[in-house]
Formats: sequence, C-alpha cells, structure tokens
Amino acid sequence: MFVDLHIHTYFSDGTQSPEEVAEIAKVKGISVISVCDHNTIEAYKRLKIACQSVNIKLIQGVELDVSWEQERLHLLAYNFDPANRVM
Repeated sequence: MFVDLHIHTYFSDGTQSPEEVAEIAKVKGISVISVCDHNTIEAYKRLKIACQSVNIKLIQGVELDVSWEQERLHLLAYNFDPANRVM
C-alpha cells in the first residue's frame, strides 16, 4: 500500500484540481491520500467525491502558516473536525 499525506491542489500552491489529484493517485497506485493545501480545506468539497469514485481513502488535512518564537512555520494537521470553531 502506498500513502501520500502531503499533496496540494490549485486551491493553494498546487496545479491540479481535486479530481485530477484523485485520478493521479489511482494511476500511481496510491491508496491513501491527504490534501494539505495552505490555510484552506476548500478542495475537500469535491475531493471526497473524487476519492470515493476511484476507491481511495481520504484523510482530511491542512497545512497552516503559524508563528512560533518569531519564526514562520508550516504546521500539518490531520483528522480534525472542520466544524469545531473553538479557538
């Protein structure tokens, strides 16, 4: 089984649509993916359907721009509840 947990779509700095990402993963034999666009989960509206259509497991992810001790970092988050608005 092959897994890719850090993919971007054109909703951030990638070049493929959510549907293209799912199709490319299928062609490459990847069975689990996570799209981690920068600061958005907009791709997931279409990605869930696209992955189901090609039988790929989808793990929700996002790459967040964060600051820590005056440094700018990228933080990957997985399997979160997008409806949880608690800060």
